[in-house]
Amino acid sequence: MERTLTGIEWLRAMATREAPPSPLDDALGVKLEQIEPGEVTVTLDPQQVHCNPMGVLHGGMAATLFDSSLGCAVQSLLPPGYIAPTMQLQVNYVRPVTVQTGRIYCTGKVIHVGKKSAT
Repeated sequence: MERTLTGIEWLRAMATREAPPSPLDDALGVKLEQIEPGEVTVTLDPQQVHCNPMGVLHGGMAATLFDSSLGCAVQSLLPPGYIAPTMQLQVNYVRPVTVQTGRIYCTGKVIHVGKKSAT
């Protein structure tokens, strides 16, 4: 099914479960919330299992949200049969997230799409 859909059609099908969701995002509880061309928002309801021993959301979980939202934003612009793997990821943390924070949102926005990479 996925190979015949554009990137945005595939993402929307995953969000409605007409196509299988990302196994990693499904296991972690990451959800596709809003899907527009070049802009995708994912959400997570932090749980204790996502936290490090100090009770703060593990940095890898935050990086997963960034990677998912940005990767999906690029994917939303691609024609059928194309994928956009992450080439580089840099994360700067500015404040802690805990279970008490509640639902968190991460929006990826495409700035530029080239022939071999996107920003």
